[in-house]
Amino acid sequence: MVYIRSFIFNSLFYVGTAILVVLMWPLLLLPPVLARQIARFWGWLAHKQLYSVGIRQRLHGDRQLDQQVIYAVKHQSAWETIILSWLLHAPAFVLKVELLRLPIIGLFFTKTGCIPVDRSDGMRALRKMR
Repeated sequence: MVYIRSFIFNSLFYVGTAILVVLMWPLLLLPPVLARQIARFWGWLAHKQLYSVGIRQRLHGDRQLDQQVIYAVKHQSAWETIILSWLLHAPAFVLKVELLRLPIIGLFFTKTGCIPVDRSDGMRALRKMR
């Protein structure tokens, strides 16, 4: 049963993501606000895909904060990045600079205001984020 659920989820996730990437190409010409809405839709889609295979998630804490905050997420997969795009209002993600070199999705990361960091720069990379 686990293999069937895994196959269903992976099929939905990768096919859905591929379709979304193809659709987002012309949308990169639109304002960043619309690119963020696409990211939110991608997160919603990932949430529904998890739900479809019986995985439930819970978020603890207040998401409706009236100030800027930093979420430090233990990054184990692309899932939390995608789902946080849906859960949070206008998030800005810090990502490794190499991800901006990916075709199409790298342009999308730039358009949505992601903050690239060269991890080989050490402390200089931290100072650039200020």
